[in-house]
Amino acid sequence: INDPAVALSRGRCLVAPSFVDCSLGIDKLFAHFPPVFIYLQAVIFRVFGVSAYSLRLLTTVMSIAAAAVFVFIIDRLYRWNLVERRTGLLVACLYTLGAPVIILHRMSRMESLIECLSLISLYCILRVICRIPEQVEVNGSNKQRARGTMVWVLMGSLLAGLSLATHPEAITAVLPIGLLILLAARINLGQKVAAVALLALTPSGIWLATYGRHWQVALYQMLEIARYKTPEPSFSRFGLALLRKSTSSQHDFMVLFFFVLTVSAMVLVMIRTLSA
Repeated sequence: INDPAVALSRGRCLVAPSFVDCSLGIDKLFAHFPPVFIYLQAVIFRVFGVSAYSLRLLTTVMSIAAAAVFVFIIDRLYRWNLVERRTGLLVACLYTLGAPVIILHRMSRMESLIECLSLISLYCILRVICRIPEQVEVNGSNKQRARGTMVWVLMGSLLAGLSLATHPEAITAVLPIGLLILLAARINLGQKVAAVALLALTPSGIWLATYGRHWQVALYQMLEIARYKTPEPSFSRFGLALLRKSTSSQHDFMVLFFFVLTVSAMVLVMIRTLSA
């Protein structure tokens, strides 16, 4: 993960020189995943050098920031009367004190950066959807409110696009944000089109700016790696495969934890919906 960032910080190209003669060519052009995380890591390595501390610096800062943003979102939802205090405290504790999350964020990986960007993006969109508008009518207030709404929507779309430009796995967080944009009644059609276009163009533009005329080669490499690493289809196969791997892999144990948590949340939402 950090090999190309080290190479960039030392004045080389976006390559992974440790993987000599790799069949996928990452020693000549690294496109395992989009480059935002790599660029940020390269800046840190250039400033602080390569060490155990600089390797984890970005991950640690983004982890703390993500926790703060999550708690802030819960606080806003409480103030908007969309969540009860006890529920908000419970959810905040589960998110910030979960052992698998803490373990994952001690590694030099991009998940915490994705979380932070996605959560800020989510807040921008929720602020437009859920915030009760002021009941003060003055000249030009509607126009100013519409301009402010557009700024928040575009900011949320840009951050969601940057999250996708960090790693494709961000789609699990970005997709619900995109659906919120499309389905929100307080976002008009023009704002929705602009938001979705910005969300799609941001990772595409970063990819093209990074790889230039080699963008197709880079895309092929990323898709080939994804094809080998993508889990088998269906919830049951994925869950059983994770269960087998979790006994010998700390990473797979954390993925299993999040998988079980996600499925449990989906089941609870379905039950509450059907019983309502």
